Amino acid sequence: MNRQTILEFRSLCIKLFDGSLEEHESQRLNELMYHPGLRKVYFGLVKVNLSLKFAGECCRESSDLLNEETFVEQVWESLAAEEKNAEPVQRFESIEESPRRVNKKVYQQKQPRQISKFNLYSALTGVAALIFIFIFASISPDRTAVKAAAVRDALNAEFADDSESYSQGQSIWAGETVRISEGFIEFETARNVLITVEAPAEFEFNKQDDMQLEYGQVYANVGENGIGFTVHTDNMRLIDLGTEFGVYRDKKGWTEVHMINGEAALVAGGSWFKKTKQQLFKGQARGVSSNGTSVEELDSEPEKFARYINSDHKSVWRGQKALDLADIVGGGNGLGSGEYKSGINTASGEYTTDINRLNSLKFSNGQGYLNVDSLSFVDGVFIPDGEFGAVQVTSEGHTFSGVSDTEGKYWIGLLNGAYHPRLQDVLPHTLTLQGVKQSYPENSALFIHPNQGITFDLDKIEQVVQGKEFSRFTAEFGLSDSVFDNDNFVVPLNNFEVFEEGQLNCDLQVLVDGQLRFEKSNQSPSQKPSRVDLTLKPEDRFLTLIVTIPIEDNLPEAGFVWAFMKDPQLHVWGNE
Repeated sequence: MNRQTILEFRSLCIKLFDGSLEEHESQRLNELMYHPGLRKVYFGLVKVNLSLKFAGECCRESSDLLNEETFVEQVWESLAAEEKNAEPVQRFESIEESPRRVNKKVYQQKQPRQISKFNLYSALTGVAALIFIFIFASISPDRTAVKAAAVRDALNAEFADDSESYSQGQSIWAGETVRISEGFIEFETARNVLITVEAPAEFEFNKQDDMQLEYGQVYANVGENGIGFTVHTDNMRLIDLGTEFGVYRDKKGWTEVHMINGEAALVAGGSWFKKTKQQLFKGQARGVSSNGTSVEELDSEPEKFARYINSDHKSVWRGQKALDLADIVGGGNGLGSGEYKSGINTASGEYTTDINRLNSLKFSNGQGYLNVDSLSFVDGVFIPDGEFGAVQVTSEGHTFSGVSDTEGKYWIGLLNGAYHPRLQDVLPHTLTLQGVKQSYPENSALFIHPNQGITFDLDKIEQVVQGKEFSRFTAEFGLSDSVFDNDNFVVPLNNFEVFEEGQLNCDLQVLVDGQLRFEKSNQSPSQKPSRVDLTLKPEDRFLTLIVTIPIEDNLPEAGFVWAFMKDPQLHVWGNE
């Protein structure tokens, strides 16, 4: 609430008191009445107005008393006149009456009450003091400032006032106006209400459990301790009853409320005294007109609002139901920020955006397990070969003894996207499943040529979704049948004849914390993709994918086994 708004409100109230308020001004006054701070201003003005009316009645016939030049002189003259003309002080007189004395009271005859100029002066002085106190309280800073919230995080945040900035842990005080022009900012109130604001936005906290939104997008996650938290706009207020919700308001006043979980009370209306009240539940949404006179049903958009930000991972989670592991291999955070055709060199454990560094044959050379330090959510990579026993599959030392004996070599690397780069006689092209191109970004895919393994750290990935756990891992595993299309080769191979049924195949193994959870053997290009759907437990941390060609299969054309995982997704618990 800024000073200009307060001055506008006072002016409208004065017009209301003297009967000169016009219809459009009345409508504006009703809108401003929704602000609790302005309602306090209104009650104060009412008191002042009534006091002034009383004082005006008292001095109607003595208007000259208000003449500043003679005011003091008349006050003293009035005091002298009262002293001179005052009735004598009455006392008790005694008379004798046998057999005893009786005290007889003598009463002064009741006189019509006269207005004392001195008393009038005192009354006017009191009114003046009241006005002074009221104005001083309105324009002076709050000497007992209330800490309304603290900044949890900010991402790419820029503020309308270049001199302002908010860092993690910084306090936001009641009555402090915040204007953010770019990016996101996240708060937590003293009652553990989590609030995320998306720019452009202007808002302030009236107190710890009351937020005034001028415009912008706000998401609130309210636990049991914060029930009753309220978001105000000029045309409505939303009172939480234990929930998650989003509020959007544009600069013209149109307001939307989207219930994500739980329930809340919506109060809207075109008049301060006539309000529309509705109770909203999960999946419901309402739109409120700028003057609050109409409330309409809207389609729910639960992913419209930024729910959680993480500046370390440059992530903005809007409640998406799943995170994409292919995007993570492409250097992203699982929400689409990864780079297409980028990936990991399995022989070195390095992430690269240069696809030319991934288009050659690699050998294990006994390298073992490699941490991928450049990607926060990838624990490590390895070239699986069970010739010498159990294979390490996590940075914590988990091993797996069920890996087949392989040749210990692979082509290309781990790539974000169903894309085959130019490699010897193979032309660059988009891979296919059952004849359908898996084009990016419409389709997500992790290209994982045999023999390679990759492990993801679920605990770290959960940081993107506010620590929520994952309930399932799903994907479709298949081999590209683009290998049968001669247009993808420099020299036609007539591959339908060259690759007899069964000559192109590989195996998939999915581990959790080193334990086998899913296995598919002899997947071939002519088969439908194999569906992977496994349940994850809260205590599960490492998810490992291994694609191999057992050496005993003795495949002559292993370089044409173009395996990939379509839509490899981690599903967020309770958000499916």
